[in-house]
Amino acid sequence: MLFDFPLIEARFLERINRFTCRVEVNGCVTLAHLHDPGRLDTVLAPDLRLYLRPVSDIKRRTRYDIILGKIDTGFALINSSFANKVFREVLETKSIESFADCTSIKTEFEFRDSRIDFLIGTDDRKQTLVEVKSVTKAIGSKAFFPDAPTKRGVKHLLTLREALMHGYNTAIVFIIFRNGIESFSPDRKIDPVFADTLYEAYYEGVKVIALNTSVGLDSVEVNKELPVEFDLNS
Repeated sequence: MLFDFPLIEARFLERINRFTCRVEVNGCVTLAHLHDPGRLDTVLAPDLRLYLRPVSDIKRRTRYDIILGKIDTGFALINSSFANKVFREVLETKSIESFADCTSIKTEFEFRDSRIDFLIGTDDRKQTLVEVKSVTKAIGSKAFFPDAPTKRGVKHLLTLREALMHGYNTAIVFIIFRNGIESFSPDRKIDPVFADTLYEAYYEGVKVIALNTSVGLDSVEVNKELPVEFDLNS
């Protein structure tokens, strides 16, 4: 996926709250919107080089959206709003084998009391419900999710498990938006309930798929599926 907007370099100063950061742009201190509710503890650091998208909406309190951070392995995409856009491109280009048979795409599909990111149709008329998660946390070459407890993530997993009993195929897809990642695990230390629920969902038939990406200044590209390691004894 190509970025169809200009990026402005900035310096990270501090995170004021979940969605607002103080940054320095061309020597001036201003506010920028952070579209990611996670802790981002393996990304955000004092003086981190950021890349921002200018916002023209005069009603907004923040003049910029944070898009990228420059980390030791290259770049990290720290804007979770891109996850579904990137995954839709995967479906449309059939670039990942697990979804190469996709023939139709519906977004924001309502099932029971949840809204699931995608409903995918295939040639054999099977339908797959897919929930997509944006991942930025990593230690070495292994990525982890979540980086903060997520009741919403647990609810999505329970919904996918229920959908299996109604004849749907189901999958949860973790897209890792930073370079240099070779494997993925649920973070049991951060959220043991999510980790256990993910394993139970996998055992019952929910596909658990992790995708690594190449993140650059002008694009993000999905490369391949990664091993998923459940680390049950951690």
